Amino acid sequence: MYAVWPGLDRIERISWFWNTVNANTAQRLEPVPDANKRVVKIEELDAASLPALLEFCGLPSAFRPEALAPDNTTDGPTVEWTPENKRKFEALAAPMMRALGYPLR
Repeated sequence: MYAVWPGLDRIERISWFWNTVNANTAQRLEPVPDANKRVVKIEELDAASLPALLEFCGLPSAFRPEALAPDNTTDGPTVEWTPENKRKFEALAAPMMRALGYPLR
């Protein structure tokens, strides 16, 4: 990846990073018993599902998830998820998307 990195655009770099971080996390969780882990997609987490997740993690129900927000957010421009950008993302992230149950377009 090092050799091609300079030629990647922002979408391709984000795609590679997303795939790599999730693959690394999944690999590290392989030895953990299933009863001790959960895969949670951030976009599916809502007020109704949060209490059960907090309980699973051993966190008090008064825990504020926004406390985990980064102190400094990305300064770059907002990504526009055009059909072309979605295609680029899937070209690099499809293996992890499949593993996590995301549909490919």
